Amino acid sequence: MHQTNFNAGVAILVVKGNQLLLGRRMNTTHADFLALPGGQIDEGENILATAKRELHEETALEMIVGEVIAITSTRHKDGSLFFGFGVLCSEYQGELKNNEPEKCAGWEFYDLSNLPNDIFSSHQAFITNYLNGTHFSEEVG
Repeated sequence: MHQTNFNAGVAILVVKGNQLLLGRRMNTTHADFLALPGGQIDEGENILATAKRELHEETALEMIVGEVIAITSTRHKDGSLFFGFGVLCSEYQGELKNNEPEKCAGWEFYDLSNLPNDIFSSHQAFITNYLNGTHFSEEVG
């Protein structure tokens, strides 16, 4: 039996009214693109625990209500597979801070009906799924 190398991560859609939280990535993969908070699932963690941890690590926000709303599957050119889980954070507490200034230029809320064009493509898939009410997308990267 052939085994496939895969990784998994989360992207958190922090929605406040009609606005979505995005940060400008720097000194990391896909630098200069806007992205959702998120990251890799650590061994022994579940999806929502990862989302809570990553959101707090990156923004200082504490997720109160979160739900998995979308799954993406990306096959990379090297044959590896990445599963992404979009988590909607509809309720949170705390003061927004940029806890990783070496990786992010800052966090801002953007109007969902007028989002910028320079959003990291995998994260754009989660946003599109959220806006369209779809729960799965697949791409070859």
